[in-house]
Amino acid sequence: MSGNAGSLEFGTTTPKGLMATDSNPSPIRIEAILKKLGDDCMEDLRQDRVTSVYRLTTKAYQQKTTREQFEEMVHKVAKVRLINSGQPESRVRKAPDGKSYEYYCTSQTSNATGAVNLALIFVEADGDWRIGEFELKQDN
Repeated sequence: MSGNAGSLEFGTTTPKGLMATDSNPSPIRIEAILKKLGDDCMEDLRQDRVTSVYRLTTKAYQQKTTREQFEEMVHKVAKVRLINSGQPESRVRKAPDGKSYEYYCTSQTSNATGAVNLALIFVEADGDWRIGEFELKQDN
């Protein structure tokens, strides 16, 4: 994944080199990390770097959804390639289970014909933050 400017870096660290398992990170710090990670996912989807996002999913997610199924699901949302680059309207909050975090993003399309909505559930897995649930929709 390195070599693509702006793409997510995959490995044992989250954006800016912060480990998901830092000793006792504050919820505000975790939310900031996951907001950046989610925003980067939205940009990767816009740039059609679908595999980059798929590789951030948990092993459990990958067992029920193949990469080909994931790509097909993303490509059904035709407007994903039309979303504005830059600052998406996104937010992160702790999920009701108290362990995972919910990421929501709405991004307007560049031709002002609608919006694309991305919902992710981030969970700690394999010593890092991973996408446990993924939903992508567009306004018609």
